[in-house]
Amino acid sequence: MLPLYKNLKEQDNAVLQRYGISEEILMENAANGVKEFLKEQGLIGKKIVIVAGGGNNGADGLALARMLPHCSVLQATEPSSALCKLQFDRAKKLGVEFVSEPYGFELIIDAIFGSGLNKPLEGDIKKLVETLNDLEATKVALDIPSGVMDRMGKEHTAFMADFTVTLGAHKETLYSDAAKEFVGEIALKGLGLSSEKYTEGFAPSSYLLQKTDIKLPNRKKKNCNKGDFGHLFIVGGEMIGASIIAAKAALRFGAGLVSIIARDSMVLEPQVIFSNTIPSKQATVLMGQGLGVAFDDKEIVEIAENSKNLVIDADLFKKECLKTILALDKKMVLTPHPKEFASLLKITENIDVFVDEIQSDRFGFARRFTERHKDKTLLLKGANTLIAHNGDIFVMPYGTAALAKGGSGDALAGVIASLMAQGYSALEAAKTGSLAIALSASSYKGADYSMTIEDLLDGLKWL
Repeated sequence: MLPLYKNLKEQDNAVLQRYGISEEILMENAANGVKEFLKEQGLIGKKIVIVAGGGNNGADGLALARMLPHCSVLQATEPSSALCKLQFDRAKKLGVEFVSEPYGFELIIDAIFGSGLNKPLEGDIKKLVETLNDLEATKVALDIPSGVMDRMGKEHTAFMADFTVTLGAHKETLYSDAAKEFVGEIALKGLGLSSEKYTEGFAPSSYLLQKTDIKLPNRKKKNCNKGDFGHLFIVGGEMIGASIIAAKAALRFGAGLVSIIARDSMVLEPQVIFSNTIPSKQATVLMGQGLGVAFDDKEIVEIAENSKNLVIDADLFKKECLKTILALDKKMVLTPHPKEFASLLKITENIDVFVDEIQSDRFGFARRFTERHKDKTLLLKGANTLIAHNGDIFVMPYGTAALAKGGSGDALAGVIASLMAQGYSALEAAKTGSLAIALSASSYKGADYSMTIEDLLDGLKWL
């Protein structure tokens, strides 16, 4: 798990005060870090153009330009910051070539805007970035792709990088859903001191989950039976297939027993038990997926009250009884996609918000919701899934387009509920469950459009 930070200006200032390392020295180290990355990728020696802005991101690019062979600079805007003017003058004196067009290059490095951009690209800069995106070349963004910002909409323009070399520490801005389209592969390079020293005394704004954060179930106990690994009850609804997918995922991920509560007896998958009774208060319950109107609000609340742990999904985010359920003193994971989260906010807090508003401020909405609803865990689905608990945010960055298929959410809910039935905390179940589903999908060997739910479930056994 890695710390993420919103803004690093205070860290830059602290480095000067604590260690006497000036911003100019940090800039030289940043340029050397990017040069090192280009060398690692085998990109040095290609015909390179650095597109530089007038601020300190442009200054970073100009510093890099004088360190590289076969490198030209396209100065997108006149140097305006003191350091950009200084680096521009140095580049000129060293004979760096300046060009007026970005054509004919094998590698394009974006150094127009860095962090701190607070409005969408427009005018000539927007046209330039669109032109750069259309060119056939490897593309690298220096620190942050130009156009990517904290509150970014799906319709906004940004530099479409193959790689983003971020500097000093990992930045939260790079992990919004909208940013995922533009950042490419993210690499971190230091600024001449360790990340620990650079960020010492500054609290992260959120955390980035890594593959090693997954905590798979283990069955080291030898003297055991199925009851030792939990009994999960799934509330079956009008679309019973959704419950069966969740049940199969739960069994695949270690639950000892899985029962589906349904109105009528039915033929279920092998190992899945049919039940028409409310579970005991020691059971974990998953409810919501494919629910429809199979149970009324009173019955849903009664089932929730008679549970030990809850996972809430899908249709339950549309029901008024959700407010009552959320007030229960139980371990609980809520797994909405953005539209369902908007409905959740309306029902529980009377907040009217559009999906686009949620998507442009996913971190903010998730943080505020879990600060108001203490000890409830929110998993907000997306290109980068957010897991929030008591205001802390954890980003699961391994989502793939292969998961954009009906049933993926049912499998995710089943895996999380399975882990809670096995004794995981709500937060750890959400972290490990989301990682498991994403890593199963990313390990699929076929074309991303071809993955089925059976493929996804099958992949869980190889993690």
